[in-house]
Amino acid sequence: MSERCELVIEEVLVRLKNGDITQENVDAVVNLTNSSLSHHLGISKAILAAGGPSLQDECKIKGKQPHGDVVVTGAGNLKCKNVIHVIGVTRPQKITNAVMSVLQECDKNNLGTVAIPAIGTGVGHLHPQESFRSVLKGIKEYLSCSISLISEITIVTFLPNIYQEYLTLMNCEIAKFQNQNIGITLNGSRVEFIRGDITEQDVDCILNLNHYHLNRSAGVSGAILSAAGKRVTDECACYGTLPASGIAITSGGRLKSRNIMHVIGPTQESAFASSLEKILKECETKSFTTIALPAIGTGSASIDPKSSVEAILNGIELCLQKMKFGQFEQIVIVAYTENVYNDFLQAFKARQSQEIKIRSDNLKQICESLCQPANWRPMDLNDLNVACVELNKDTAEYKKVETDFMKSQKKGKTTEITKIEKIQNAKMWLRYALNRFVVNTRYPDQENERHLYHGTSKEATMNINLNGFNRSYNGKNATYYGKGTYFATRASYSSDDKYSPKDDQEEKRVYQVAVITGKYCYSDRTCIEPPPTPEDPNVRYDSTVDNVNNPKIFVIFYDDRAYPEYLITFKQSG
Repeated sequence: MSERCELVIEEVLVRLKNGDITQENVDAVVNLTNSSLSHHLGISKAILAAGGPSLQDECKIKGKQPHGDVVVTGAGNLKCKNVIHVIGVTRPQKITNAVMSVLQECDKNNLGTVAIPAIGTGVGHLHPQESFRSVLKGIKEYLSCSISLISEITIVTFLPNIYQEYLTLMNCEIAKFQNQNIGITLNGSRVEFIRGDITEQDVDCILNLNHYHLNRSAGVSGAILSAAGKRVTDECACYGTLPASGIAITSGGRLKSRNIMHVIGPTQESAFASSLEKILKECETKSFTTIALPAIGTGSASIDPKSSVEAILNGIELCLQKMKFGQFEQIVIVAYTENVYNDFLQAFKARQSQEIKIRSDNLKQICESLCQPANWRPMDLNDLNVACVELNKDTAEYKKVETDFMKSQKKGKTTEITKIEKIQNAKMWLRYALNRFVVNTRYPDQENERHLYHGTSKEATMNINLNGFNRSYNGKNATYYGKGTYFATRASYSSDDKYSPKDDQEEKRVYQVAVITGKYCYSDRTCIEPPPTPEDPNVRYDSTVDNVNNPKIFVIFYDDRAYPEYLITFKQSG
């Protein structure tokens, strides 16, 4: 049996093991392939061979169809349920993005366990350390900002030398978790507090509160410059005089830290926020993700430690709120003396208690948002059957759906509703409700859900009732605004014979659909997924529209962002 180690990230078990990924008994296995899904080298060759003809044939078919960078197929003869194919990923940031996309597909397809290979270490020739950090970053970023149903993630290496490199870094991560310092999470960034020596911190950058000539020999600054050595002293001398609002960045010299940021520290609590914003924005510009700060103001400025820690935390929080979620992996505040440590510790524990209460309130909101609609007939969440409940014409529910449908029909058309059925699919609703909660959390002050219309044929209704809408069928009628599933604000649009053809009984069918429209933008027919938002390139728009100012058509690209609430069967003439 191969050696393996594990840690828990956001309540998800993450394992590392050396072995053959094709033998993993998980819900999904990740394959590294090309755009035609036919890569016959390395891991892809092994997975296609083990999956057999059925997997190979499905890859041939889907490889010829339009698709994105991540494609989900069956698993053929493999022990897993699905194979998630990742295309052309070899660079660190692309690996991180690909891992996040893989985990998103797992949640969309109810895949609770997944095996991920050592991405980029084959044909990408990426160093194993870069590969591991990129994979782990993708896992952390996805789990930190998503409500996930994933329970286990297994990272599987094949070559022993790759495994040893991964194992070293994995053990470092485990040590961090086992010896985790007291801390809080602010806008996805971990802020920790420790008692120790700032010169010993292994981070991208440590902050040195220096003076104008960058040669302060007293206190923490003196300790930093002494430990860093002559190289850093010479670099500081080259800067000359530092202005009051200036920043000087040098190498870390003999320190474990790669860089030292020299600033003139604030001497009053009121200046902490602006000073910290300047510091953290510079870290953002330099792509520093791990930072160590001293206990600002507790030295020569003689600020009370309790006041100092509150000012530091408030300043960090105000700045992080203006940045993207999870901008920093770790911000460490280091206290050197016992009394400063104890005062800081009390303040951090108070913040932690506040954070626990916020999480508890959030959990309550999540539970409430996932409850089945109050007007549903009672159903078991594990029930695989779908209930299609025909509404009584005398009920308020029927009349509401009927009124909304009829008022947006074209004048001159005679429309007679035959029946209205409420679609109750517990598992599909759960996936939809999870996504709705996430989008509502991201955009709390706007309308994120709309009740729209989608015309269809009689033959398609059973599949929609069971599995929801499938964007793979896009292009059957039009793809003017992207290759997704289309929904209309007016029932008359969906009632057109082009979208809801008559059956043998002259009846037509239109769904009233709950759709997560969220943040939307205009897009053309080439779009296979929404473009990134200008605020954060890692967050995509939720939908696209025909007209941003007055949308009549919404297009979604994620199948679990739409739920068929009611199926309206009707006859129409004129």
